[in-house]
Amino acid sequence: MALPVMDYRARDLAGYGPNPPKVEWPGGARIAINVVVNYEEGGEPCVIHGDPYCLNAGRDNIPQGPRGIRDLNVDSEFDYGARVGVWRMLRVFKTQDIQASFLVIGRALESNPEVARAIGAAGHEPMDHGYRWAYMGNLAAMTREEERQFLRKEIEVCERLIGSRPVGHFVGSATLQTRELLIEEGYLYDSNFVASDLPVFVNVKGKKWLLVPYGRTLNDAQERFALGEEYFRYGKEAFDRLYKEGATIPKMLTVSLHSRVCGTPGFAAAVERLLGYMRSFPGVWFARRDEIAKVWIEQFGDR
Repeated sequence: MALPVMDYRARDLAGYGPNPPKVEWPGGARIAINVVVNYEEGGEPCVIHGDPYCLNAGRDNIPQGPRGIRDLNVDSEFDYGARVGVWRMLRVFKTQDIQASFLVIGRALESNPEVARAIGAAGHEPMDHGYRWAYMGNLAAMTREEERQFLRKEIEVCERLIGSRPVGHFVGSATLQTRELLIEEGYLYDSNFVASDLPVFVNVKGKKWLLVPYGRTLNDAQERFALGEEYFRYGKEAFDRLYKEGATIPKMLTVSLHSRVCGTPGFAAAVERLLGYMRSFPGVWFARRDEIAKVWIEQFGDR
């Protein structure tokens, strides 16, 4: 089946419309579930690392703190994710027999190499989340060669500490240049895209390039999920809806987690409960993001 391929420089507000593609997930699954863990602790903006500010809190989309002032409480909130939270989630994934995609910041891995080794040993996928968070919002200010070196530094860290390189990329502030460089540096897909429930191809200078949508439906860092129970309830409703729709057109759902949030005891219990609920249904495929990309390229790509 030939899918529409939009130009990567354009906006496409039509998408698949009323005729989304009918992918065949392994085992005839109705839905592919991808669990993503953002491992950022030690790579976030922090005065002690030479950055001009700290974040105001451990959750996303929070304005930066006063310039030049270190916030010890914020530091410790991030530190919890590395010291405790990520280990709790690794145990949850082992219990649920799930291989996740870890969006790793290179500097965070260097700050805690034992976490990197555990990610690799468990067979989780490393994804490129930028070598430093401090610069993720400033890609547009980088020259082409500076951004290339930024990518290569992340690849080097993952290969050295995890044992494999990333083939997927998500930084939340990618540019047109970023997507061009990803192709040149041997990546398979990127997830700097939230405009679809299913993967999409774009044309990048004559090359067919895959976008595997990140999805914000189940992002634990969003303020609406103040409690784990709220996350479970919303996740159950999202899964139930997509599982029902998947009876005719197979679907994909991203479960997006952050070690410093989902790794707290109550939230971890809610996540484990949600994953167990999803696993109790037939026709559910828990997959790494690179596995989803390979299936999509095999069925709809030409390379």
